[in-house]
This record gives sequence, C-alpha cells and structure tokens, in this order.
Amino acid sequence: TVQAEVAEAILAKQKCVESRAGKITLDLEQEINQLSNRTTDLELLSQTNDDLYLLQSFPAFSSELPIKDWSEIRVESAVYVGTLRRALRRAASELEETIKAEVKRLCKTFRAKLPLPVLISGPIFSQNYANKLVDGYKKLAVS
Repeated sequence: TVQAEVAEAILAKQKCVESRAGKITLDLEQEINQLSNRTTDLELLSQTNDDLYLLQSFPAFSSELPIKDWSEIRVESAVYVGTLRRALRRAASELEETIKAEVKRLCKTFRAKLPLPVLISGPIFSQNYANKLVDGYKKLAVS
C-alpha cells in the first residue's frame, strides 16, 4: 500500500540521516577535544617563566591543527518531505478517482430508481426531462 511505501521510505531516509549525523557528531567531538587539549597546553605555556622551554615548544604550537571546514555541512531535518509529498499526492489522486467512480455509480443507481415527477430541493441539482431543464429551489418537474 501507499502508506507502507511511505513508512518504508521514511525509515530508510531516517537511518541514512541518523548515520550521517552520528559521523558528523563524532568528527565534531574529536575536533573539540583536540582544540580543548591545545587550549590547555597553551594556557600552561603562557604561565611558564622558562624562556628556553617557551622557544622549544613554540614550533609545535605555531603549526595549525587539521581543522575541517564545517561551512559546507548541511543538516536537513526533514529529508523525507519530498517522498511524503509524492505519496500524499498519489494517495489524494487515488482517493479523488475513487470518489469520482463512486459518485458516478451512485448517480446511475439513483437515476434508475427515481420516478418523475421529482422534487428538486436545491439550486445545484438539475434534471433534463422531455427537453425541459428544471432547476432551482423546491420546483416540481412534471411530465
């Protein structure tokens, strides 16, 4: 069914997004740990009075850490929206077709069962009988 297909597609997309989010989270945590360690080391180095130690340690701190460019990372919270829209359109279309078929069937059934004269109770309802169009409020079509 359409509902099962939508649920399956949503679950598959959700697993994919969760996996990607987990990897990004791990990468961020690792980078945060590296930066925290570097900050701690720099704070200790800034408090030293030993100039020789400072000069010997400086080259290690002057090099940049391998930091990832996070500006291209996009977090899409509703990846399944497109799939859901397509499924809803398909379901709405199927429902519309079913309703049209049912209305057509009911019209044929009632047309066969209604004898004339017919009491017409609304302006929308109209009936063509003996080449005369009758419509309106509470008019009686007479044969």
